[in-house]
Amino acid sequence: MKTFKLIALIAVFCTILTAFSINSAFAEGSSATDGHSSGLESSVASAPSISVSSIFSNNMVLQRNKEIHICGYASVDGMTVTATLGSESSQCVSKDGRFDIVFPAMQAQNNLTLTISSEGSNSLTFENVDIGEVWLIGGQSNGDLRAKYLEDREEYLGLANNFNIRAYLQDNACSYEEQTNTKNGKWIQVNADNLDTVPAIGYVIATKL
Repeated sequence: MKTFKLIALIAVFCTILTAFSINSAFAEGSSATDGHSSGLESSVASAPSISVSSIFSNNMVLQRNKEIHICGYASVDGMTVTATLGSESSQCVSKDGRFDIVFPAMQAQNNLTLTISSEGSNSLTFENVDIGEVWLIGGQSNGDLRAKYLEDREEYLGLANNFNIRAYLQDNACSYEEQTNTKNGKWIQVNADNLDTVPAIGYVIATKL
């Protein structure tokens, strides 16, 4: 497998998959929230703010050769929100409490910085962002089986540091209502130290792509 080939896994497991939705075009950083601003009742208006789902995080992967949507939530309509991905920038104006910034399709790249900001508001920065292949692994017990149970675990463990594979992991969750975030979701860069926490099926497939 060539080292420049970028592959990502998203481990999203839910007993009732059709009842769970993430309100995000695609995808953490310490500043990411669920997109809803509670605030305190006060005669003084809160400063405008932007937020995104935890699917946007350090170590994330965005799909190559497809339009890239950087979307999230804005506390005020009419905010000009700008996103910079590597050397490229794009912007949009928030509407109905949301923003959706579109980048044209890009080829595979690695170790980019994504910054989302709006004048007079907070800014969000995510490091070690790749553009590559993104695969969704869905299932129940079969999909959730971790790599530590592989019969040839030692072989894969020895190779784990040779691949640029990322995984998005979250706690199991389901809901009959629309969701705006995952439960404790985060992207990780897979290596020998954390391989055992990654779904086996997805990891084995990724090493063979």
